Amino acid sequence: MLTLIAITFLYFLPSFIARDRRNFAAIFIFNFFLGWTFIGWIIALLWACTAERQPGILVAGTPVYALAGHLGAARFCSGCGASARPDGRYCAACGRAV
Repeated sequence: MLTLIAITFLYFLPSFIARDRRNFAAIFIFNFFLGWTFIGWIIALLWACTAERQPGILVAGTPVYALAGHLGAARFCSGCGASARPDGRYCAACGRAV
């Protein structure tokens, strides 16, 4: 039983390495279908090692600043991430709707 678990882990080693990569699904499917061939397994392993990591998600507190005598929480543009005025409709940096 332990041997079966070890063999399964080794077979899916490229997928375990690629678990936080941008193209994890493609590497997993490639490994699943072509990993039984030694060349397919090596390609999946190299692909998993050279693939770009997904960027981490940064959660920051929203700054509060005064606007014409009252306080409001800042909003951020979904396109460029720049801070936008709480009462504004468009981003000053890229022009997209906030």
